[in-house]
Amino acid sequence: MKSLTFDISSLMVKGPGASIAYSFECGETIEGINSTKPIIGKVTIMMAEKAVNVEVTKTYTTVEMICAKCLEHFDQKIEIDTCERMYYLNAPRDINDPSDVFLINKKYLTVDISEMLRQELILHFPVISVCSPKCKGICQKCGNIIGENKCDCQDNDEQNKPLAKLKSLLK
Repeated sequence: MKSLTFDISSLMVKGPGASIAYSFECGETIEGINSTKPIIGKVTIMMAEKAVNVEVTKTYTTVEMICAKCLEHFDQKIEIDTCERMYYLNAPRDINDPSDVFLINKKYLTVDISEMLRQELILHFPVISVCSPKCKGICQKCGNIIGENKCDCQDNDEQNKPLAKLKSLLK
């Protein structure tokens, strides 16, 4: 059994309202997620009519990202407080997007939360990934990282500063 696949056979016998809780630690690679540490979290699965409600809570990991300013690799912590999806025994008839429906594996009576978790982790990525609030990026002329390497390009180049002409008004 994969670390993100959970057995629900005991819930199917008990009926609606019954629940079961699991903890997980996934060291496996999830498509599109370059995690540098295991994904750790908790799962609560509750039986409903013809479906199960899967709630993932207190999930965290660290992923490798590339800074949008300096293009250096850095580790970003990702935390998910809670997310939940319904896993159906049979696909509903009135659905807008079939790729948004999660199904129970009826043969083994299991649910695989890897796709759900992958989507949720990506939703928690920062909009603009920056390695540090102090990152100044790279010089547009020489390509050196500003503040880390010697770069006199920006100090000597007054033409690229759009408000440089206003300096003459202060004199």
